[in-house]
Amino acid sequence: MTVKWPENSPDSLENICLETCAKNLHTFTEPGEQGGLKLKPDISFHHPGLCDKLFASIAKEKKSNLSWVEIFNDNTTSRLTHVALCNRRNLEPKKHLDFLKTQPISVLDLTGCELGLDVILVANSASNTLKTLKIDGDESLITELASFFTNRHLSESICQCRKLQVLALRGVVFQDHNYGHHNFLQAMFGDLNFLTHLDLSDSSVLVEQLAWLGDLPNLMSLNLSGILFKDMKEALTYICKPKRLRHLDISSQDQPFYEDCEECLRYIIQNLTELKSLDISGTNLAGVETEIVSHRPAAKGDCEEERPCSKSSIPGLEGVELDFLGLLDCADEPCKRKNIPAKMVTGIHTEEQILLALKVYVDKKGALMTAMNHVFNLFRYETVKDHCQALESLIAGMRSNLNDKQIQISGRRLVECLLDAMETHDLDHTMQRNSCLTICNLNIPEDVIFCHRRLVIILLHILDISDEEFIMRISMYLLNSLACQVDGDEKKSFGDLGAIDAMLTIIRSKLNRQVCDDVMEVAWSALWNVTDETAANCERFIDGDGLVLFRQCLQTFPNKNELLRNMMGLMGNIAEVKHLRQKLMNSEFIEIFSTLLESKSDGIEVSYNAAGIFSHITADGPEAWTIGRPSRDSIMSRMIEAIKRWPLNSTRNINYRSFIPILEIVQSYNTVAAQYWGVWALCNLTYVYPEKYCDLLKKEGGIQILKEVITDSRSLTEIKKLAKTVVTLLETGQKTGLEDIDATVANANLAVEHDSDNSGDEDDENEIEEEFM
Repeated sequence: MTVKWPENSPDSLENICLETCAKNLHTFTEPGEQGGLKLKPDISFHHPGLCDKLFASIAKEKKSNLSWVEIFNDNTTSRLTHVALCNRRNLEPKKHLDFLKTQPISVLDLTGCELGLDVILVANSASNTLKTLKIDGDESLITELASFFTNRHLSESICQCRKLQVLALRGVVFQDHNYGHHNFLQAMFGDLNFLTHLDLSDSSVLVEQLAWLGDLPNLMSLNLSGILFKDMKEALTYICKPKRLRHLDISSQDQPFYEDCEECLRYIIQNLTELKSLDISGTNLAGVETEIVSHRPAAKGDCEEERPCSKSSIPGLEGVELDFLGLLDCADEPCKRKNIPAKMVTGIHTEEQILLALKVYVDKKGALMTAMNHVFNLFRYETVKDHCQALESLIAGMRSNLNDKQIQISGRRLVECLLDAMETHDLDHTMQRNSCLTICNLNIPEDVIFCHRRLVIILLHILDISDEEFIMRISMYLLNSLACQVDGDEKKSFGDLGAIDAMLTIIRSKLNRQVCDDVMEVAWSALWNVTDETAANCERFIDGDGLVLFRQCLQTFPNKNELLRNMMGLMGNIAEVKHLRQKLMNSEFIEIFSTLLESKSDGIEVSYNAAGIFSHITADGPEAWTIGRPSRDSIMSRMIEAIKRWPLNSTRNINYRSFIPILEIVQSYNTVAAQYWGVWALCNLTYVYPEKYCDLLKKEGGIQILKEVITDSRSLTEIKKLAKTVVTLLETGQKTGLEDIDATVANANLAVEHDSDNSGDEDDENEIEEEFM
């Protein structure tokens, strides 16, 4: 049945308010006694539905910290029943789940968290009300359980949540963990008389441990997906003990070969008389189709195809009709057979089968991937009837598996449909706004790298025709995000497609109105990113009068720190291109950069970039310094003084993708100031961000180059000390004391080599002699 498209209506006022509260906790909370938060006096969220929604909104907004959970410790001001804290690696049960003691928790979902045995012990504090518990098994849980059973006499089960109706315990290695006469499951949970749904998918169990299923008299749904059984017939003697089972999942992604398939299915049907749903996807249990023969004598005039069949096309399932039968990726492709004894079937034969698989396998990564690939083929080669269900199910699958890269990439076909709509409805502001917001939720550039060029063209077109500020801002944001994440030809393509001209046009427009906003700042940031190690784009910037705009922006908005940082980063990119450096070699630019050496804007960033520009220019030698004032020597002395002021542990607002330009500067033995800047930069970056930059520097030959600096007689002692710090870190992972290095450098008597042919300012040279000689 075709699913109708949902109405295009705004979110409810309640949800909007809850999201606003989640983003502004300070408006209704205050610091608690243990460093967390508590509700301000006279504020209460005691309505259970509202409190649950508030918890979910805050959990969605605050993904990196859990200090806010203390808001719900007081049951006089809150009433919490549903708790979902999935994929929280920093979750500590005893610290962050203390509210379970006071709240009437009914549902506790902690899937994706590495918790150990503590999670079971803490869950016991909600045993009077807890009905649903979802957790993942991990190595720490198994290890702690082994120790628990070794050191204690087991008189009762560990989990005391006797009212559980739903239990999901996925991915646990039960094998080899029998303790005395108790098996793992029995020892963990005991008799759960109220349990109706059990999920042990992707676990590893001994067949004997399934004997526990006989102690679950009300079990109606059993998920054993992903569990491999050596002998399915033996396993079924335990699996079929809960006689009230209505849903059974014994599917697999490993294509196991089971013997006596027909006998296995017949055993299931005979012993589970209430069964309505069976999933055998990825197995050979559907057997091989045999010719269906009717033994009823044909009436006169009967056609062969009209004779009723007494046999199912799935051997072993004769005489029954299920509500659901999972046949995705089964051996011999049974989903293509006629007379399948089920109302709904998953498989790859029809659109209905594929879309159903996409919908019901949202929690099965392997099956979901298969379904996604087949949906793509449907869109690509055939006519899809139910676009709504296809798209809604794709989105649901991606949202439920945010941490699975392959699933996210498989969902990228959605992006192609989105781009089609953006191109078709380019003048519709609502379409452009919502489409851009959708793309913002993707992983950039991974999810859009396949359509990178097309997306850039569309975003540039939006900037060209749109006059709505929000749409311009979000389009700029996307362009900038793309620009800073790609390299080589993909980065050059920004210039080829007109991105630089578009940014310069926006900057001119803002300058004419004397407006410096986030659009202006992002435009400069995008230019900084697209010119990084891309000489062709640097030339395009200069040819578009970018240097003129740089001067004008600096004069018009001298106190805009973010703008200044972005513009100076771009100037640094230009300075890295040897044949373009002369474009910066005039007294006006040199004076500007010289003044910025003293800047404290954005920490050290502006000063650092100014010194970097001068490092490239001065490293070209005295003959490249074609102006008289200021002199090369005076600039180098100011560079040294600036660098000496920078703390070596300074955090940075810069992202290097290669150290090749800096390593070239490091080898400028005849330009002390430039070499000093290069070695200092490597020392700072590897010391503060070792996990990010150490491997990069090793890969690009940094160790050998720095060792040459250390042994070369032309290198000054202070620079050698910095180089040794970097080499030690790269080779041993050990850091030397920053305080000692900072003190050494601050008192360093770094000498600047004078230009013998320099006809510049004599006062500057006298100043150098007094301070450094």
